Amino acid sequence: MSLPRAVENQLDVFHLPFVHYNTIGRGGKTLVHGPLVKVLDDYSFIIYPFNEVDRGQKPLRSSQINASGLRNYLWFIYRMFGRITYPGT
Repeated sequence: MSLPRAVENQLDVFHLPFVHYNTIGRGGKTLVHGPLVKVLDDYSFIIYPFNEVDRGQKPLRSSQINASGLRNYLWFIYRMFGRITYPGT
């Protein structure tokens, strides 16, 4: 699987309530907090999705989210030929 396809299909967990509103993302008004991303090392990170029913509250910033209270997460490990490099670095 290519990296862009992985991002589209697995890392973008925040699109679920909107794109898949009548199946796996059903529930109605949805507020998306974060995202909260925890970098583990040069090759892996964890994304904690935190969505809840929108009752008029403001979305939380990632610095306001306590990951210890979240049960769902996506642990992404990317190892190919060495360190992850970004354009321009």
